[in-house]
Amino acid sequence: MKVFMHNGCEWLWQAEGTGTRKRAAAHVIIRRGTGQVRVNNDEDLYVRWPFYYNRMDVLQPFFLTGTAGIYDLFIHVRGGGSSGQAGAVRLAVGRALVSACPACARLLEEDMVLYEDTRQRMPKMPGRMKARKMRTWTKR
Repeated sequence: MKVFMHNGCEWLWQAEGTGTRKRAAAHVIIRRGTGQVRVNNDEDLYVRWPFYYNRMDVLQPFFLTGTAGIYDLFIHVRGGGSSGQAGAVRLAVGRALVSACPACARLLEEDMVLYEDTRQRMPKMPGRMKARKMRTWTKR
């Protein structure tokens, strides 16, 4: 496998990772490049996640490890909404960076990047409009 040096650490030329959040699942391949981001082979990062906080979720592991602009990011994500997909990609990118350089694992763990958020939405219950929402209660 090809390796290169960056910030005093040895990094793999290419790595991959997977992640999930809510109903979304993501598979990510990072490859040595110029910082290009492709989502589902055709979309741009700004088209897929128009909100700033979702884009920051996706790119946070790169900023924490100091590898922004070092790797090209190829994302395949499906299911869920935009926020869940951004969380799934964040976990997948973190896992890919750890497989590329195990020395950065502690750095990513401190900022909770490598921990999977297992919370799921509550199911709708009978007699209610949604999971928690109820009709207005009247005494008489």
